[in-house]
Amino acid sequence: RTLTDGNIAVKNNRISFCGYKSKNAIISSGSSATSIPSDFGNSVTNNIIQDCMTFMGISINANDYEINYNEIINQGYLIGDGGAIYMGRSNVKYGTEVAYNYIHDGHKNDPAYAYCGLYSDDGYSGTNFHHNIVKDMYQGIIAGIGMNCRINNNLFINNSNASAIGSRMTNYSKDGGAVESGMQDTMYNELDTILKRTDYGELFKTHYPEIATGVSRKPYFAPWNTEVTGNVAIGGKSIGEKPWHPYYRLDG
Repeated sequence: RTLTDGNIAVKNNRISFCGYKSKNAIISSGSSATSIPSDFGNSVTNNIIQDCMTFMGISINANDYEINYNEIINQGYLIGDGGAIYMGRSNVKYGTEVAYNYIHDGHKNDPAYAYCGLYSDDGYSGTNFHHNIVKDMYQGIIAGIGMNCRINNNLFINNSNASAIGSRMTNYSKDGGAVESGMQDTMYNELDTILKRTDYGELFKTHYPEIATGVSRKPYFAPWNTEVTGNVAIGGKSIGEKPWHPYYRLDG
């Protein structure tokens, strides 16, 4: 068994006026959320996606991808929840870089279509977002952060909301009462399965050293080894997401 790069490149394309409120992406790769990784080491670079109505422009749930130097314009109009570049619900699909993309002109000031530029959904882990520009969108970035993420040195210009960042690994009751299980069981089982119940466990531990300690983290849902630094917002506001567990309360 090996973890072999595919070396497939999707590059230098211009794609316009595709999709109609369809729950898919213009460029999509990888396996479904919480499933065993299926591809490694491919790239999506130097593409222009404009005026398309799919939920996502680029959706990658895979390992060791480069999603760089793309321009996405007015993506997902008439879509209420989606992202121009999207990934979600995995703590084993590590090593992807999302950098030097320019995402702009979509749904500003229209909460009915709260579309965002960068979307790291429901505890997605191990991704590096850096040096992206998101301009004139409703949301700059939504990040329901998992473990081992980097969100550094991105620029958000005149978005209605610059960022919504928090942990989605565990829910909490709105009245501050009993904690309700959220994504943590799903994410834990995914990681435990690949490390202990497949032939790929040792390969993953070697290739992604930070993954090996994932199942031993207490509390498991915490966004361990994640950084959010050096990001700049001009205009708009950073609304944040509530910390979804009493563990994150400001009183410690």
